Amino acid sequence: MNAVEKAAPQQPTAQTVDDVIARGDLTNLSPQQRVIHYHNVCRSLGLNPVTQPFAYITLSGKLTLYAKRDACDQLRKLHGINIQIPDRTVHDGLLTVHAKATDKTGRTD
Repeated sequence: MNAVEKAAPQQPTAQTVDDVIARGDLTNLSPQQRVIHYHNVCRSLGLNPVTQPFAYITLSGKLTLYAKRDACDQLRKLHGINIQIPDRTVHDGLLTVHAKATDKTGRTD
């Protein structure tokens, strides 16, 4: 067996693939499979994986990817999204912020 054959990643089981796709649970992926998945997600969104746009977190017992601020910053830049804060109020110690997002086509949310 040569070095290339030894380095070939082990294919995940059908159950593991189902856990990742249907439930977003990365728990049963090997570290090597997680790296591949991380890079595939970044590639599909046009994000730079070197900047670590995602973190692994456990939510409801499932290991999942969490988009960090860098992911949001990159996505806003890629899609030409501008964020404005038209209103902030404090009532009974609670800060409420209204945000308005506008993309490069003029669509707002």
